[in-house]
Amino acid sequence: MKIQHTKGLKRSEPLIIILLVACSLMFQGMGQAQTVVRAPDQPTARDESVVVRPEPQRKREVRMEIGSSERPQLGVFLGDLNFETAYKRHYDYTYGVLVDGVVNGGPAQKAGLMQGDIIMEFDGTKVRYGDQLERLLNAKQAGDTVPIRYFRDGEVKQTEVTLQGPEQKEVQVTHRPRGFRPFAGNTGDGGFGFQATWYTPDHAAISQMLTSMGFSDVVSDPPVEGLTTEQGILMRGFHFQFDSGHDWFWGFAFNNYKVSNRQAGETIRQMDYKFGYWGFTMDRRVSFFRLFTLDAGMLAGTGSYKIQLLETHENPSWTDLNTQLNNSLNNYLELKKKYIIVQPSVAAFINFTDWFALQGRVGYLWGYPLKNGWSAEVVGENFEVANSPETKVGSPTYSLSFWFDIF
Repeated sequence: MKIQHTKGLKRSEPLIIILLVACSLMFQGMGQAQTVVRAPDQPTARDESVVVRPEPQRKREVRMEIGSSERPQLGVFLGDLNFETAYKRHYDYTYGVLVDGVVNGGPAQKAGLMQGDIIMEFDGTKVRYGDQLERLLNAKQAGDTVPIRYFRDGEVKQTEVTLQGPEQKEVQVTHRPRGFRPFAGNTGDGGFGFQATWYTPDHAAISQMLTSMGFSDVVSDPPVEGLTTEQGILMRGFHFQFDSGHDWFWGFAFNNYKVSNRQAGETIRQMDYKFGYWGFTMDRRVSFFRLFTLDAGMLAGTGSYKIQLLETHENPSWTDLNTQLNNSLNNYLELKKKYIIVQPSVAAFINFTDWFALQGRVGYLWGYPLKNGWSAEVVGENFEVANSPETKVGSPTYSLSFWFDIF
């Protein structure tokens, strides 16, 4: 089979722009990344001197009232410090309690403690669970100043807390429902999305070969108005992401396009065309507003073309297979070309609920071919196709997906 080689168009300009934007977002503030911890739907006050008067669940703030107990008050809410929580915060110690919230204007907040901190020591004593911290607290007097060692953002820090007496006052504490966080913190928990991806392939030589055999061109989807001027292919796929901490997410993605064409008559011809790629992803998210999040990332994996061609003049006959093979009445050929794929991209999430978002992503798909030309497979044997085209992979991609943030 002799196929005319046609060079693809250069599309390097979009790659440079996307790489610059992706790098600036991915490495923005790497050394100053903040760990965001979500509180449960209703905060649990392990400090019995705090009485909870909840508002409806959709409120972001819950009213707290300091009671009239004679015992000193610290003004914190405690959460579970399990293995997963400690791992995400890179906390290597076997003791400590998690601060799930602080009372605004309370002793802990005045001393600089924040939601997400891990209290390690109280007045020189290692804290292993919440009840122990309460007993240590109850052994003190209102007005005492107590040193506290705590863990935040990979560092062990120390502060001093002046315990509060039974003064009656009403304060506010911020409560964060699952999935939503305050300004610059709504980066999500990880999830998955079903996506449609537009791509314009280097397809002139493939189209010429297929049309010469009587098949219609497989690149038939119309251009995307305002984005492209050429016909392309609309791939379908999915994308999974998992929270690895500090607003970084790892995952994997897959996109695929498939079309078949059949010619009936005295000679039956069948063509199946496939193009797809998959790979592992690493993304970093930055939230600028509660309902809007930016994402920059990179995919690295493999991709391939596969074209299957079948021609038959008659049904195979068990007793006449040798004659049919000698006369080449039935033919099957599989053409393929493989690549190493890299795809930098930037994306934006519009969060409609705490678990559902619409994601738009712009990327640049680039492929390095494992071989210069195409290969053909017949009955498990591979052959090089002479005069086959280079068929570059290098063009912008535009994706739209429904995102479910449920992990």
